Amino acid sequence: MRLSIQFLRSVLLLVTLTFQVHAEITPTAVTAGTANAGISTVRGGDARWVNPALLGISGGPKQSILLPSFGYRLGNSAMKSSEMSKWFREDRYWTEDERKSFSSSVKNDFTLNGAFQGGIGYQVNAMSAAIDVIGVLDGSIPGDVIRLAVLGNESGKNYSLSKLKGGSWVGTSFGVSFAKQLHRIDWAKEFAIGMTAKYIVGMAYSGLRDTDGSILTSVDPDTVSAHGYITTATTNNGDGIGIDIGAAARMNDRWGWSFSLMNISGRVSWDKVKVRANKFDIEDSGIPIDSLTQEGFLERWANYSSTTLTESGSVDVALPQTMLIGLDYKVNDYWLTYGSFEQGLNESATSIGSTTKTRLALGSEYTKFDKYPLRAGFAVGGMSGFELAIGGGLRLSNYRLDVSMNYERGLFYGAKGYGFSLSQQITLR
Repeated sequence: MRLSIQFLRSVLLLVTLTFQVHAEITPTAVTAGTANAGISTVRGGDARWVNPALLGISGGPKQSILLPSFGYRLGNSAMKSSEMSKWFREDRYWTEDERKSFSSSVKNDFTLNGAFQGGIGYQVNAMSAAIDVIGVLDGSIPGDVIRLAVLGNESGKNYSLSKLKGGSWVGTSFGVSFAKQLHRIDWAKEFAIGMTAKYIVGMAYSGLRDTDGSILTSVDPDTVSAHGYITTATTNNGDGIGIDIGAAARMNDRWGWSFSLMNISGRVSWDKVKVRANKFDIEDSGIPIDSLTQEGFLERWANYSSTTLTESGSVDVALPQTMLIGLDYKVNDYWLTYGSFEQGLNESATSIGSTTKTRLALGSEYTKFDKYPLRAGFAVGGMSGFELAIGGGLRLSNYRLDVSMNYERGLFYGAKGYGFSLSQQITLR
């Protein structure tokens, strides 16, 4: 059976049409350059991303302006970037080996995930305030559907669409962080506790509410038939709150640690939700598979219809709740080593972009060149699986700049996901 890439594109469209932003809360460029291993060493206003208690630990600026900074991540569970650019070209049929290679790379579901954050802020002593654009994305297509699209059907097998899922939201966060150093702690040189309170204004939400249906194909003759429905929900009106708490300590001149619970109470409530039912039905006798290459085949063959069920619905989306533990050790005056443990605490239909998969990271920083710190790290687990990170910085008088590159599930051009972060600030005293 010769299947067109157009068929696979149409299956992917069932999920991707609901994605308005590739986003998930990401660390700053300093921590991203160590694969998020160096979370216990963040100082100043950037501490809002990993642990507000770090505002109370020495080593950071007394006062700083957080200039526009951003970071993004985008990845999937199966396709290398080189494969995407090679395979997904208009009017191109995959070879047999290419189809087998892609199919074997989809172990379970084909997942899509990503990251984006950007913001500005101000920090003085152990307090900071920031405005950030944040978001979350999550989605997957069942592996059976992917294998059907690229290899054809197995005899007598029903390919269900009920496990399709996807959702995204983006919003603006107004947050205030503060920390308090506790001086009467015998076992630590410094110890601080902290909290961040965030008010989130929802800007856009889109998600799959309910999906069902099946796809059937025939080899002789080569035909395809399908039926099902997808219920989507969209709105641009929502708000919510989030609370982070943490503790941090410097044990001595070499050891330090950090513990935080992010979004322990966090939820965005959306109203004025428009719920739309999208139905498709390809006649039982099937249509020729080659017709899928024709322009507008969905409108011509699939009997597609879209009906608005309500424009006044509501939905609550839980923020990803995470426990972060970081540890750092100063080997000498120029070499710092880091480790971190990340554990997601919620994963359900009411949360988008969250996971309960454990993530472990190791990293280091080399600072012999005072103006040009260098960083590297790797991680395993979590949503991204294996991750390699490299990063560096620039220190010019009162100006600080940090950048990082991250590669997920592979190395460099063979990676299945990428990330880039840039952070900058001006220290006033």
